[in-house]
Parts: sequence; structure tokens; C-alpha cells
Amino acid sequence: MFAYGITDLIAAFAFVVSYFFFFDQNIYAATVLFMIVLAVQFMIIRLVFNWKISNLMWIAFGVGMTTVLIAMVFQDPVAIKWRPTLILWTISAICFLALVLGRKNVLQWILGKWMIFVELFWSAVCVLFALTYLLAGITNLVVAYAFNEQIWVIFVAFAWIVWHWIGSAIARFVMPLMRAKIEEQVETELLELEEDLPATE
Repeated sequence: MFAYGITDLIAAFAFVVSYFFFFDQNIYAATVLFMIVLAVQFMIIRLVFNWKISNLMWIAFGVGMTTVLIAMVFQDPVAIKWRPTLILWTISAICFLALVLGRKNVLQWILGKWMIFVELFWSAVCVLFALTYLLAGITNLVVAYAFNEQIWVIFVAFAWIVWHWIGSAIARFVMPLMRAKIEEQVETELLELEEDLPATE
């Protein structure tokens, strides 16, 4: 999650700066640079630091590349503006799926090794992620359709701040409502852990 946020943020700033200062507000050229910067970061992460590319990062890259190709083929910038929303809604859908199936390994597919920090209350995290990414995707579309292209490009660079506010607001609302569920889930998980421990004489 952390690596995804950093790589996307760096690419977003490259997108905004190149759009206004290097490509004369050509959104197609700026988007191509965005994807190149993202791909270079992937290579650095994998080849230099020898870190695993997370499933979340592959989702973002795959959706991003698809929207860029669609935008280029049809010469329609709308596909580019939909990129953040499609990524956010894909993550939201996966979290909702995890809740419906009652399977925490679905959430683990996104979080990877970070799952260890939320394993005891994963369902609450699923609700939080699902709602946050759903509303964040809606926010992106509101800005994309309610304002001109220049405003949306600026929004891309600072969207993470807005989405952080959304997540914080949802957490303040969801966590108290799910407190009993969280406590029950933690207790159940701890009991299962105790059962897995070897018996001592």
C-alpha cells in the first residue's frame, strides 16, 4: 500500500508538471510520461531494491495502461480522467467481495505482507477501504466533469489529500459502529491462535 501511494504520487506530480510546463497542456503526452515514470519506478523497485511488486500496484499499472491505450486510439481524454476512478473502484469492489465471501485472504491479496497489521480486525478494514475508495472514485468524477481539464490535472496532484480526508471521516463513523464486531473478531482470532499453539504439559 505504501509503495503504491509513493509511486503513484511521484508519477502524478510528473504528469502535472509536464502538462503545464513541458507539453503545452497536451494531456496525451503528459499521460504517456506518467506511465513511463510509473514503469521506471517499477523497475527500480524490482531490480534495484529487489522488492516484490504488489498486486495493488499491478492493478494500478494495468488499468492505467488500458485507459491510456483507449485514450490514444479514440483520441478521447475522458478515458484518462476515468483512470483514477477505475483503479479506486476496482479496489473497492475487491474489498466488498471479501466482505460478501467472508474471506480475509481476498483482502490479503491486496495488502500482501501489510495484512499482518490488520488481521485481527480485517472486516472493519474492508468496510473502511471499500467505502473510502468508492467515494474517492466518485470525487474524481465530480471534479473531472464539473470543472475544466486544467483544474482536474491540478486535482490529480493533490487528490491524495482529499481522499485521506474522506478515509478519516469514514473511519470516525465506521469504527465506533463496528466496535462490537471488531472486539468479537479479535476474540475469535485469539482463540483460534491459542488452539493452534502446541499443548504444554
